[in-house]
Amino acid sequence: MNRKKVLYIVGANLALLLILSVLLPQHMVQPGRVMEAHRALETDCFACHTPFLGSRSERCIQCHKPEQIGLVTTKGMPIGNEDKLVPFHQGLIEKDCVACHSDHKGVQAFYPIARFSHDLLQVGMTERCGDCHRRPADDLHRQVAGNCGQCHTQEAWTPATFSHDLIEPELRKRCVACHRGPADALHRQVDEQCGQCHTEKAWTPATFDHDRLELRVRGRCVACHRGPDDKLHRQVGDQCGQCHTKKAWTPATFSHDQVEPRLRGRCVACHRGPDDKLHRQVGDQCGQCHTKKAWTPATFNHDSLAPRLRGRCESCHARPGDTLHREVGGNCGQCHTKKAWTPAAFNHNRFFHLDGNHRTTCTTCHRDNDYSHYTCYGCHAHFPSAIRAVHREEGIAQYENCVKCHRSGSAEEGERDDDERGHRSGRSGEGRHGDGGGEEHEGDDD
Repeated sequence: MNRKKVLYIVGANLALLLILSVLLPQHMVQPGRVMEAHRALETDCFACHTPFLGSRSERCIQCHKPEQIGLVTTKGMPIGNEDKLVPFHQGLIEKDCVACHSDHKGVQAFYPIARFSHDLLQVGMTERCGDCHRRPADDLHRQVAGNCGQCHTQEAWTPATFSHDLIEPELRKRCVACHRGPADALHRQVDEQCGQCHTEKAWTPATFDHDRLELRVRGRCVACHRGPDDKLHRQVGDQCGQCHTKKAWTPATFSHDQVEPRLRGRCVACHRGPDDKLHRQVGDQCGQCHTKKAWTPATFNHDSLAPRLRGRCESCHARPGDTLHREVGGNCGQCHTKKAWTPAAFNHNRFFHLDGNHRTTCTTCHRDNDYSHYTCYGCHAHFPSAIRAVHREEGIAQYENCVKCHRSGSAEEGERDDDERGHRSGRSGEGRHGDGGGEEHEGDDD
Protein backbone atom coordinates (compact mmCIF):
# COMPACT_ATOMS: atom_id res chain seq x y z
CA MET A 1 0.00 0.00 0.00
CA ASN A 2 1.50 3.30 -1.11
CA ARG A 3 1.74 6.38 1.02
CA LYS A 4 -0.84 8.32 -0.92
CA LYS A 5 -3.49 5.71 -0.32
CA VAL A 6 -2.76 5.73 3.43
CA LEU A 7 -3.26 9.48 3.57
CA TYR A 8 -6.62 9.14 1.81
CA ILE A 9 -7.79 6.56 4.37
CA VAL A 10 -6.71 8.67 7.35
CA GLY A 11 -8.31 11.79 5.90
CA ALA A 12 -11.53 9.93 5.24
CA ASN A 13 -11.71 8.71 8.83
CA LEU A 14 -11.08 12.19 10.19
CA ALA A 15 -13.78 13.62 7.99
CA LEU A 16 -16.22 10.93 9.13
CA LEU A 17 -15.49 11.70 12.78
CA LEU A 18 -15.98 15.40 12.19
CA ILE A 19 -19.32 14.84 10.44
CA LEU A 20 -20.54 12.54 13.22
CA SER A 21 -19.49 15.08 15.85
CA VAL A 22 -21.61 17.73 14.16
CA LEU A 23 -24.61 15.48 13.45
CA LEU A 24 -24.55 13.42 16.67
CA PRO A 25 -22.64 15.48 19.25
CA GLN A 26 -24.59 13.97 22.15
CA HIS A 27 -22.97 10.63 21.35
CA MET A 28 -19.54 11.78 20.23
CA VAL A 29 -18.41 14.56 22.57
CA GLN A 30 -20.94 14.82 25.43
CA PRO A 31 -18.93 15.00 28.74
CA GLY A 32 -21.84 13.79 30.87
CA ARG A 33 -25.54 13.97 31.61
CA VAL A 34 -27.03 17.46 31.67
CA MET A 35 -28.78 18.87 34.73
CA GLU A 36 -32.42 17.98 35.35
CA ALA A 37 -33.74 21.36 34.22
CA HIS A 38 -32.03 20.96 30.83
CA ARG A 39 -33.03 17.32 30.30
CA ALA A 40 -35.26 18.29 27.35
CA LEU A 41 -32.21 19.70 25.52
CA GLU A 42 -30.02 16.63 26.04
CA THR A 43 -30.16 15.67 22.35
CA ASP A 44 -29.95 19.26 21.07
CA CYS A 45 -26.38 20.26 21.87
CA PHE A 46 -26.48 23.28 19.59
CA ALA A 47 -29.23 24.83 21.70
CA CYS A 48 -26.42 25.95 24.02
CA HIS A 49 -23.21 25.27 22.07
CA THR A 50 -21.81 26.88 18.97
CA PRO A 51 -19.82 24.49 16.74
CA PHE A 52 -16.10 24.83 17.27
CA LEU A 53 -16.66 27.72 19.76
CA GLY A 54 -18.23 25.96 22.71
CA SER A 55 -20.92 27.31 25.05
CA ARG A 56 -21.45 31.08 24.97
CA SER A 57 -23.25 33.35 27.40
CA GLU A 58 -25.34 34.72 24.52
CA ARG A 59 -27.01 31.30 24.19
CA CYS A 60 -27.79 31.21 27.95
CA ILE A 61 -29.36 34.68 27.91
CA GLN A 62 -31.75 33.61 25.18
CA CYS A 63 -33.59 31.54 27.81
CA HIS A 64 -32.38 33.01 31.09
CA LYS A 65 -33.00 36.73 31.07
CA PRO A 66 -30.67 38.40 33.63
CA GLU A 67 -33.40 40.72 34.84
CA GLN A 68 -35.65 37.70 35.54
CA ILE A 69 -33.15 35.28 37.10
CA GLY A 70 -34.20 34.43 40.64
CA LEU A 71 -37.64 35.96 40.17
CA VAL A 72 -39.41 33.85 37.53
CA THR A 73 -38.64 30.65 35.64
CA THR A 74 -37.79 30.50 31.96
CA LYS A 75 -41.50 29.81 31.42
CA GLY A 76 -42.50 32.96 33.28
CA MET A 77 -43.68 31.22 36.51
CA PRO A 78 -42.91 33.06 39.80
CA ILE A 79 -40.39 31.27 42.03
CA GLY A 80 -40.99 33.27 45.21
CA ASN A 81 -42.20 30.21 47.14
CA GLU A 82 -39.18 28.12 46.19
CA ASP A 83 -36.06 27.85 48.36
CA LYS A 84 -33.77 29.73 45.98
CA LEU A 85 -30.89 32.11 46.52
CA VAL A 86 -31.68 35.79 46.75
CA PRO A 87 -31.78 37.39 43.25
CA PHE A 88 -28.49 39.12 42.52
CA HIS A 89 -27.88 38.51 38.83
CA GLN A 90 -29.43 41.89 38.09
CA GLY A 91 -26.41 43.55 39.68
CA LEU A 92 -23.68 41.76 37.77
CA ILE A 93 -21.29 43.94 35.82
CA GLU A 94 -20.75 41.27 33.13
CA LYS A 95 -22.99 38.66 31.56
CA ASP A 96 -20.50 35.77 31.75
CA CYS A 97 -22.64 32.77 32.71
CA VAL A 98 -20.04 30.07 32.13
CA ALA A 99 -17.70 31.79 34.59
CA CYS A 100 -19.80 30.30 37.39
CA HIS A 101 -22.14 27.72 35.89
CA SER A 102 -21.58 24.27 34.43
CA ASP A 103 -24.32 22.30 32.71
CA HIS A 104 -22.92 18.82 32.30
CA LYS A 105 -22.20 16.64 35.33
CA GLY A 106 -19.04 15.36 33.76
CA VAL A 107 -15.41 15.18 34.81
CA GLN A 108 -15.39 18.86 35.86
CA ALA A 109 -18.76 19.26 37.53
CA PHE A 110 -18.81 21.95 40.24
CA TYR A 111 -21.17 23.86 42.49
CA PRO A 112 -21.81 27.28 40.92
CA ILE A 113 -21.53 29.32 44.11
CA ALA A 114 -18.00 27.98 44.64
CA ARG A 115 -16.93 29.72 41.43
CA PHE A 116 -18.59 33.02 42.32
CA SER A 117 -16.52 36.17 42.88
CA HIS A 118 -17.87 39.33 44.46
CA ASP A 119 -15.80 41.25 41.92
CA LEU A 120 -18.56 40.51 39.40
CA LEU A 121 -21.01 42.66 41.38
CA GLN A 122 -21.54 46.34 40.91
CA VAL A 123 -19.74 48.58 43.40
CA GLY A 124 -22.87 49.52 45.31
CA MET A 125 -23.89 45.92 45.87
CA THR A 126 -20.59 44.81 47.38
CA GLU A 127 -21.32 46.97 50.43
CA ARG A 128 -24.95 45.82 50.80
CA CYS A 129 -24.47 42.23 51.98
CA GLY A 130 -28.07 42.04 53.21
CA ASP A 131 -29.36 42.25 49.63
CA CYS A 132 -28.17 38.68 49.05
CA HIS A 133 -27.26 37.20 52.46
CA ARG A 134 -29.59 36.60 55.36
CA ARG A 135 -28.46 38.35 58.54
CA PRO A 136 -27.91 35.98 61.53
CA ALA A 137 -30.59 36.40 64.19
CA ASP A 138 -28.35 36.09 67.28
CA ASP A 139 -27.89 38.83 69.90
CA LEU A 140 -24.51 39.91 68.58
CA HIS A 141 -25.55 40.57 64.99
CA ARG A 142 -28.67 42.44 66.11
CA GLN A 143 -26.45 44.91 68.00
CA VAL A 144 -23.90 45.72 65.28
CA ALA A 145 -24.33 47.88 62.21
CA GLY A 146 -25.08 46.48 58.77
CA ASN A 147 -21.59 46.59 57.24
CA CYS A 148 -20.63 42.92 57.36
CA GLY A 149 -17.22 43.66 55.86
CA GLN A 150 -16.11 45.05 59.20
CA CYS A 151 -15.71 41.47 60.43
CA HIS A 152 -16.19 39.15 57.47
CA THR A 153 -14.41 38.90 54.13
CA GLN A 154 -15.78 38.26 50.65
CA GLU A 155 -13.88 34.99 50.40
CA ALA A 156 -15.55 33.19 53.32
CA TRP A 157 -17.92 33.80 56.23
CA THR A 158 -15.41 32.41 58.74
CA PRO A 159 -12.98 33.08 60.24
CA ALA A 160 -14.10 36.59 61.16
CA THR A 161 -12.28 39.44 62.91
CA PHE A 162 -14.49 41.18 65.48
CA SER A 163 -13.86 44.44 67.31
CA HIS A 164 -16.03 45.71 70.15
CA ASP A 165 -15.50 49.21 68.79
CA LEU A 166 -18.09 48.34 66.14
CA ILE A 167 -20.83 48.12 68.77
CA GLU A 168 -22.90 51.15 69.65
CA PRO A 169 -21.35 53.14 72.55
CA GLU A 170 -24.23 52.53 74.97
CA LEU A 171 -23.84 48.76 74.54
CA ARG A 172 -20.07 48.38 74.95
CA LYS A 173 -20.25 48.22 78.75
CA ARG A 174 -23.31 45.97 78.80
CA CYS A 175 -21.63 42.65 77.99
CA VAL A 176 -24.78 40.70 78.85
CA ALA A 177 -26.50 42.36 75.90
CA CYS A 178 -24.62 39.84 73.72
CA HIS A 179 -22.91 37.43 76.13
CA ARG A 180 -24.56 35.15 78.66
CA GLY A 181 -23.05 35.59 82.11
CA PRO A 182 -21.75 32.39 83.77
CA ALA A 183 -24.08 31.09 86.47
CA ASP A 184 -21.38 29.85 88.88
CA ALA A 185 -20.99 30.99 92.50
CA LEU A 186 -18.21 33.45 91.72
CA HIS A 187 -19.98 35.37 88.97
CA ARG A 188 -23.18 35.57 91.03
CA GLN A 189 -21.23 37.51 93.69
CA VAL A 190 -19.80 40.17 91.39
CA ASP A 191 -21.66 42.81 89.38
CA GLU A 192 -22.07 42.98 85.61
CA GLN A 193 -18.90 44.99 84.94
CA CYS A 194 -17.16 42.14 83.14
CA GLY A 195 -14.34 44.43 82.06
CA GLN A 196 -13.01 44.43 85.62
CA CYS A 197 -11.58 40.94 84.98
CA HIS A 198 -11.99 40.18 81.28
CA THR A 199 -10.75 41.99 78.19
CA GLU A 200 -12.44 42.62 74.86
CA LYS A 201 -9.89 40.45 73.06
CA ALA A 202 -10.68 37.14 74.78
CA TRP A 203 -12.58 35.70 77.72
CA THR A 204 -9.44 34.10 79.11
CA PRO A 205 -7.02 34.70 80.66
CA ALA A 206 -8.78 36.95 83.17
CA THR A 207 -7.38 39.04 86.03
CA PHE A 208 -9.47 38.78 89.19
CA ASP A 209 -9.18 40.96 92.29
CA HIS A 210 -10.92 39.86 95.50
CA ASP A 211 -11.34 43.50 96.47
CA ARG A 212 -14.14 43.71 93.91
CA LEU A 213 -16.29 41.35 95.97
CA GLU A 214 -18.90 42.62 98.36
CA LEU A 215 -17.58 43.28 101.86
CA ARG A 216 -19.75 40.59 103.42
CA VAL A 217 -18.22 37.98 101.11
CA ARG A 218 -14.50 38.84 101.13
CA GLY A 219 -13.67 36.93 104.30
CA ARG A 220 -15.90 33.95 103.49
CA CYS A 221 -13.87 32.01 100.93
CA VAL A 222 -16.35 29.12 100.95
CA ALA A 223 -18.97 31.46 99.49
CA CYS A 224 -17.24 30.92 96.12
CA HIS A 225 -14.64 28.21 96.70
CA ARG A 226 -15.28 24.66 97.82
CA GLY A 227 -13.11 23.76 100.79
CA PRO A 228 -10.97 20.61 100.34
CA ASP A 229 -12.42 17.60 102.12
CA ASP A 230 -9.11 16.05 103.23
CA LYS A 231 -8.13 15.24 106.80
CA LEU A 232 -5.96 18.33 107.20
CA HIS A 233 -8.54 20.90 106.16
CA ARG A 234 -11.22 19.28 108.32
CA GLN A 235 -9.03 19.91 111.38
CA VAL A 236 -8.43 23.61 110.78
CA GLY A 237 -10.99 26.39 110.65
CA ASP A 238 -12.47 28.08 107.59
CA GLN A 239 -10.08 31.05 107.77
CA CYS A 240 -8.31 30.13 104.53
CA GLY A 241 -6.24 33.29 104.65
CA GLN A 242 -4.14 31.81 107.45
CA CYS A 243 -2.33 29.67 104.86
CA HIS A 244 -3.47 30.79 101.41
CA THR A 245 -3.28 34.17 99.69
CA LYS A 246 -5.77 35.95 97.47
CA LYS A 247 -3.38 35.73 94.51
CA ALA A 248 -3.23 31.94 94.21
CA TRP A 249 -4.15 28.76 96.08
CA THR A 250 -0.55 27.55 95.97
CA PRO A 251 2.03 27.91 97.31
CA ALA A 252 0.57 28.04 100.81
CA THR A 253 2.28 28.73 104.13
CA PHE A 254 1.08 26.38 106.85
CA SER A 255 1.84 26.63 110.56
CA HIS A 256 1.14 23.75 112.92
CA ASP A 257 0.26 26.33 115.55
CA GLN A 258 -3.07 26.76 113.76
CA VAL A 259 -4.04 23.19 114.61
CA GLU A 260 -6.11 22.56 117.71
CA PRO A 261 -3.89 22.07 120.80
CA ARG A 262 -5.13 18.50 121.35
CA LEU A 263 -3.86 17.54 117.86
CA ARG A 264 -0.50 19.28 117.70
CA GLY A 265 1.46 16.38 119.16
CA ARG A 266 -0.51 13.71 117.29
CA CYS A 267 0.99 13.84 113.80
CA VAL A 268 -0.94 10.76 112.67
CA ALA A 269 -4.17 12.71 113.10
CA CYS A 270 -3.39 14.33 109.72
CA HIS A 271 -0.34 12.51 108.37
CA ARG A 272 -0.15 8.83 107.50
CA GLY A 273 2.85 7.21 109.13
CA PRO A 274 5.19 5.34 106.74
CA ASP A 275 4.74 1.58 106.89
CA ASP A 276 8.40 0.63 106.46
CA LYS A 277 10.42 -1.49 108.88
CA LEU A 278 12.14 1.48 110.51
CA HIS A 279 9.02 3.45 111.37
CA ARG A 280 7.27 0.36 112.70
CA GLN A 281 10.08 -0.01 115.30
CA VAL A 282 9.89 3.53 116.66
CA GLY A 283 6.96 5.19 118.36
CA ASP A 284 4.56 7.76 116.96
CA GLN A 285 6.52 10.71 118.34
CA CYS A 286 7.48 11.98 114.90
CA GLY A 287 9.07 15.09 116.38
CA GLN A 288 12.01 13.01 117.55
CA CYS A 289 13.33 13.01 113.97
CA HIS A 290 11.14 15.34 111.91
CA THR A 291 10.37 19.04 112.25
CA LYS A 292 7.13 20.93 111.76
CA LYS A 293 8.61 22.81 108.82
CA ALA A 294 9.22 19.87 106.50
CA TRP A 295 9.31 16.07 106.46
CA THR A 296 12.86 16.07 105.13
CA PRO A 297 15.63 16.40 106.01
CA ALA A 298 15.18 14.42 109.23
CA THR A 299 17.60 13.84 112.09
CA PHE A 300 17.53 10.26 113.32
CA ASN A 301 18.99 9.09 116.61
CA HIS A 302 19.40 5.37 117.21
CA ASP A 303 18.81 6.03 120.88
CA SER A 304 15.15 6.50 119.93
CA LEU A 305 14.90 2.76 119.29
CA ALA A 306 13.78 0.29 121.89
CA PRO A 307 16.78 -0.98 123.93
CA ARG A 308 16.30 -4.52 122.65
CA LEU A 309 16.81 -3.30 119.06
CA ARG A 310 19.75 -0.93 119.39
CA GLY A 311 22.43 -3.57 118.88
CA ARG A 312 20.48 -5.51 116.25
CA CYS A 313 21.11 -3.52 113.07
CA GLU A 314 19.50 -6.15 110.86
CA SER A 315 16.12 -5.57 112.48
CA CYS A 316 15.91 -2.42 110.34
CA HIS A 317 18.79 -2.60 107.85
CA ALA A 318 19.34 -5.29 105.22
CA ARG A 319 22.74 -6.89 105.36
CA PRO A 320 24.76 -6.43 102.13
CA GLY A 321 24.98 -9.65 100.14
CA ASP A 322 28.62 -9.43 99.09
CA THR A 323 31.27 -11.95 100.12
CA LEU A 324 32.98 -9.67 102.62
CA HIS A 325 29.88 -9.01 104.72
CA ARG A 326 28.88 -12.66 104.63
CA GLU A 327 32.21 -13.61 106.26
CA VAL A 328 32.33 -11.05 109.03
CA GLY A 329 30.25 -11.25 112.17
CA GLY A 330 26.90 -9.59 112.76
CA ASN A 331 28.23 -6.68 114.81
CA CYS A 332 28.03 -3.84 112.25
CA GLY A 333 29.45 -1.40 114.76
CA GLN A 334 32.90 -2.92 114.26
CA CYS A 335 33.19 -0.95 111.01
CA HIS A 336 30.16 1.34 110.74
CA THR A 337 28.86 4.10 112.99
CA LYS A 338 25.32 5.07 113.96
CA LYS A 339 25.65 8.41 112.17
CA ALA A 340 26.11 7.10 108.64
CA TRP A 341 26.79 3.88 106.73
CA THR A 342 29.78 5.44 105.01
CA PRO A 343 32.59 6.09 105.50
CA ALA A 344 33.30 2.81 107.31
CA ALA A 345 36.44 1.85 109.22
CA PHE A 346 37.55 -1.69 108.42
CA ASN A 347 40.51 -3.01 110.48
CA HIS A 348 42.41 -5.40 108.24
CA ASN A 349 44.99 -5.92 111.03
CA ARG A 350 42.51 -8.21 112.73
CA PHE A 351 43.48 -10.71 110.05
CA PHE A 352 46.81 -9.60 108.60
CA HIS A 353 49.05 -6.57 108.99
CA LEU A 354 49.36 -4.65 105.74
CA ASP A 355 52.85 -3.31 106.42
CA GLY A 356 55.19 -1.60 103.97
CA ASN A 357 55.97 -4.84 102.16
CA HIS A 358 52.32 -5.73 101.66
CA ARG A 359 50.77 -2.59 100.15
CA THR A 360 48.87 -4.24 97.31
CA THR A 361 45.39 -4.68 95.90
CA CYS A 362 42.77 -6.99 97.42
CA THR A 363 42.74 -9.28 94.38
CA THR A 364 46.44 -10.09 94.86
CA CYS A 365 45.56 -12.23 97.89
CA HIS A 366 41.81 -12.72 97.43
CA ARG A 367 40.80 -14.36 94.16
CA ASP A 368 37.42 -14.49 92.42
CA ASN A 369 35.87 -11.96 94.81
CA ASP A 370 36.11 -14.54 97.59
CA TYR A 371 37.32 -12.75 100.73
CA SER A 372 36.90 -15.83 102.89
CA HIS A 373 40.08 -17.39 101.41
CA TYR A 374 43.53 -16.00 100.69
CA THR A 375 46.74 -17.07 99.02
CA CYS A 376 50.34 -15.96 99.54
CA TYR A 377 51.48 -17.33 96.19
CA GLY A 378 50.37 -14.15 94.46
CA CYS A 379 53.70 -12.56 95.45
CA HIS A 380 55.84 -15.21 97.16
CA ALA A 381 57.39 -17.70 94.75
CA HIS A 382 57.03 -20.62 97.21
CA PHE A 383 56.69 -24.20 96.17
CA PRO A 384 54.60 -26.47 98.37
CA SER A 385 57.38 -29.07 98.51
CA ALA A 386 60.02 -26.49 99.51
CA ILE A 387 57.74 -24.95 102.16
CA ARG A 388 56.98 -28.36 103.57
CA ALA A 389 60.66 -29.26 103.79
CA VAL A 390 61.67 -26.02 105.48
CA HIS A 391 58.95 -26.16 108.12
CA ARG A 392 59.43 -29.85 108.91
CA GLU A 393 63.15 -29.23 109.31
CA GLU A 394 62.18 -26.77 112.04
CA GLY A 395 59.79 -29.29 113.52
CA ILE A 396 56.63 -27.47 112.33
CA ALA A 397 54.10 -30.03 111.21
CA GLN A 398 51.14 -27.76 110.44
CA TYR A 399 52.31 -24.89 108.23
CA GLU A 400 49.50 -24.45 105.71
CA ASN A 401 47.72 -21.42 107.26
CA CYS A 402 50.45 -18.78 106.82
CA VAL A 403 48.81 -15.92 108.74
CA LYS A 404 48.40 -18.19 111.74
CA CYS A 405 52.08 -17.53 112.46
CA HIS A 406 53.03 -14.78 110.04
CA ARG A 407 50.62 -12.03 110.97
CA SER A 408 52.83 -9.44 109.28
CA GLY A 409 54.69 -11.70 106.84
CA SER A 410 57.81 -11.80 109.02
CA ALA A 411 59.71 -15.11 109.20
CA GLU A 412 61.04 -14.20 112.67
CA GLU A 413 57.49 -13.66 113.80
CA GLY A 414 56.67 -17.21 112.71
CA GLU A 415 59.62 -18.61 114.66
CA ARG A 416 58.72 -16.62 117.76
CA ASP A 417 55.10 -17.62 117.77
CA ASP A 418 55.51 -21.22 116.67
CA ASP A 419 55.63 -22.57 120.19
CA GLU A 420 52.79 -20.32 121.36
CA ARG A 421 50.17 -21.04 118.70
CA GLY A 422 48.51 -24.17 117.48
CA HIS A 423 48.25 -25.07 113.81
CA ARG A 424 45.46 -26.33 111.63
CA SER A 425 45.88 -28.36 108.50
CA GLY A 426 45.19 -26.90 105.08
CA ARG A 427 46.75 -26.28 101.74
CA SER A 428 50.26 -24.84 101.95
CA GLY A 429 50.47 -21.16 101.14
CA GLU A 430 46.69 -20.78 101.28
CA GLY A 431 44.27 -20.34 104.12
CA ARG A 432 40.79 -19.37 105.22
CA HIS A 433 39.98 -16.39 107.37
CA GLY A 434 38.70 -17.48 110.73
CA ASP A 435 41.00 -20.48 111.05
CA GLY A 436 42.50 -19.15 114.21
CA GLY A 437 43.89 -16.07 112.50
CA GLY A 438 40.91 -13.77 112.93
CA GLU A 439 41.39 -12.73 116.55
CA GLU A 440 42.96 -9.44 117.56
CA HIS A 441 46.48 -9.94 118.98
CA GLU A 442 48.26 -7.31 120.92
CA GLY A 443 51.92 -6.79 120.09
CA ASP A 444 51.80 -8.39 116.64
CA ASP A 445 53.61 -5.38 115.19
CA ASP A 446 56.63 -5.90 117.44
